[in-house]
Amino acid sequence: MKFDPEKDSTLPGSWDGLWTERSHIPPWDYLSHIILAEIQPLCGKPGSGWILEAGSGSGRISKRLSRSGFTICQMDNSIASLVFNRRNDGGDARLLAGDIRQVPIQDNALDIVWSSGVLEHFRGDGLTGAIRDLARIVRPGGRIISFVPYSRCLPYRAAKWLLERIGRWPYGREDPLDSLRDNCRAAGLEVEWERTTAFSALGIQNLQYLPGLRALGWWSNGIACRLHDIGLLRLWDRVASQLFGGYLLLCVARKPRA
Repeated sequence: MKFDPEKDSTLPGSWDGLWTERSHIPPWDYLSHIILAEIQPLCGKPGSGWILEAGSGSGRISKRLSRSGFTICQMDNSIASLVFNRRNDGGDARLLAGDIRQVPIQDNALDIVWSSGVLEHFRGDGLTGAIRDLARIVRPGGRIISFVPYSRCLPYRAAKWLLERIGRWPYGREDPLDSLRDNCRAAGLEVEWERTTAFSALGIQNLQYLPGLRALGWWSNGIACRLHDIGLLRLWDRVASQLFGGYLLLCVARKPRA
């Protein structure tokens, strides 16, 4: 399957082809493992409030949060993604069709909104506008947690360039970012902190997209998850991401209390 690296990935239905052709999606991978380890401590105690994943894609991470006792809603603008989630549902998350720029949820309704691999598909005022609408639906004191590709991560930029050249880049137009601070502040949020993560996921993650290496990629992901759990890769990833810049920028922002 060939992919268009310049496709506008913010349009409704633009991801339907990816989720209809599901054979490339493993049940779990090392990048999802890292994101889950990062986000779970930020969500508080299970059952303490509502969490929305905006642009939920495969929904794998939210399903694991749901199994851990968190109250989850998954939203995506791709109906095919939501169908994929329903067929592979392993938790109690609710599914919602919606656009991140006009989320069909009332003001101040949620405790946490998080996204991964979403905001980098927006540009300029569109990026700030998307964050502003996410801020609208979070209660005062609630958090917005965002993972986006980090623009200063050279291995990521090299891998993206290669996959685009061979027609294997599946994510459409994607603009990596070096910070979300200005966008969050313009949207009325207070940024708690930013840092990068997932440097160690780069090579492992991209193996599954290279011709003939999918099985090796899935096997490597499983081994990496085990090494992360016993602390070896977790420590290496934290140090390497700090020194060289991780694959993902993690931004944690809070809606001010009135």
